[in-house]
Amino acid sequence: MDGYTDENNFAIELLALFGFKFMDLKQDIREKIGKIDADLIYKYVRPAHQNLVLSCYREIKNEKDIDGVKKESQKYCITSVAYNYMFTECQYEIQKLLDKESVRNAFIKGSCFDYSLFRDDARRFKIARDIDILVHPDDALKAYQLLREYSCKTDGGLSNYLQFYQRFGHHYPEFDYKGINIDIHHRIVWPYMTQIGINYFVPEILKRSQIMVINGKELRTVDADDICLLLMCFIYKDQVYAHDYNPYNVSSLLLRLMNWDNYSEMIERIKKYNIIEAVKYCIQLCKYLYMKLFGKDFVSELDSCFDFPAETYEYINQFRSHAIYTNEVIGYFNMPLENRYFMSPQDLESYVYEKMICKYKLSPQELFEQRVVKFVEHFGLKHPPTQRLL
Repeated sequence: MDGYTDENNFAIELLALFGFKFMDLKQDIREKIGKIDADLIYKYVRPAHQNLVLSCYREIKNEKDIDGVKKESQKYCITSVAYNYMFTECQYEIQKLLDKESVRNAFIKGSCFDYSLFRDDARRFKIARDIDILVHPDDALKAYQLLREYSCKTDGGLSNYLQFYQRFGHHYPEFDYKGINIDIHHRIVWPYMTQIGINYFVPEILKRSQIMVINGKELRTVDADDICLLLMCFIYKDQVYAHDYNPYNVSSLLLRLMNWDNYSEMIERIKKYNIIEAVKYCIQLCKYLYMKLFGKDFVSELDSCFDFPAETYEYINQFRSHAIYTNEVIGYFNMPLENRYFMSPQDLESYVYEKMICKYKLSPQELFEQRVVKFVEHFGLKHPPTQRLL
């Protein structure tokens, strides 16, 4: 994988190790997986995802071929299981605190989404960096103030930008709860993505929440249909607007859709939430990857979404970040789609920077100052720093 456009790279083969059944894969994919060594995984797969990839890798390879990776894989497995128990205990505490104060809430992403797909096989869970909580918009500030009291490390001044996050963000400033990072989501996607209407249905999504028992603890999360729809929104937001290609989210969505029985309720919610554009994008992505992995067409009832009417009005975009303005550039990468998942952030930033200079005659930061900061200052708001908590 020395060159991202090199036809001999292993990007698709690495994606195949994100939970797909080995014997269902194309013969040439299986053969190339046999050539993958552990160093390739360590180099190109994010640490948070290596637990799943190494687990699949060990199941496929003969034990005698992977003595060198066995110890490392066991370390990731132990770490993942430990994280799972620690996060579950913390989530249960948080849920009790929020419920006591009548804050409507449900956990999204993380172990709850992982558990709905892999059940008790914590070896396949990703190693989460934070806990994401979806709360009713009317309860968001209350939840933030309540849990913020348990913080034990500085937030780097992010709380000074609370007003900005409330108005223009999809979650509140990141902080920690007893040392574990917390994101309180009062929306699903950024509010300026007005071609997607799911933000208006957060209360309804919370009403349909379900209880799942993880490590003996009852935790509340969204139902199965909404998990798929939220994943689609996250993928669309991240890939189209923030050039963040997350193979875990994409493989998780495809694995779910491959085993879905009845799409009728999901289709009704797609229409109601007005997330047609996000679904179209994700279905096209799933079709592309399914053909690459299995050599067959991916067919589902969601294909009917391509006949849904799409919104045509222009949505507000004055305060998008510089990453969003590279949308046209990102859409025309001279490389296979799957390679973007394993392109380092540094290489991706360098590529975007070069294209921005050519297209706009401005650096990303200059465009950011021009488009974002001026808009924010017009409303008398401070723009938050871009770094996140460590």
